[in-house]
Amino acid sequence: MGNAGLSTLAHLDPANASLVESAIALRAVPGAVASGSDAIWIAGREDDVILRVSPSTNSSVSQTIPVCDQPVSIAVDGAALWVGCAGAEEAVWRLADDGSVFAKIKVGGVPSDIAVGDGRVYVSVRQQ
Repeated sequence: MGNAGLSTLAHLDPANASLVESAIALRAVPGAVASGSDAIWIAGREDDVILRVSPSTNSSVSQTIPVCDQPVSIAVDGAALWVGCAGAEEAVWRLADDGSVFAKIKVGGVPSDIAVGDGRVYVSVRQQ
């Protein structure tokens, strides 16, 4: 759960609906959040970055990746990070976890949400 007012990421325990630890300080205002097997990914829309937090340390940002203009949505599958871009280039970027770009896919509007599963990627697109 991102907290835009304080620029932190909170870790919640779903079993008892409580805050697990103190919030993790971020280097950007948080937006969309996605969880992969070895990282938590946070879109920083105002700074045009994706932040990586390791769940094993759960204490700080381990990587900052510059991305497209206004990253607003994010999803992770085993092979890639999918980032929805709402700025000048309305597209979905497919990235490696080191930030290298595999593809930029124009979607004809703002990619407001992304879901991945069973080898498929779905994007909800808001027309301007």
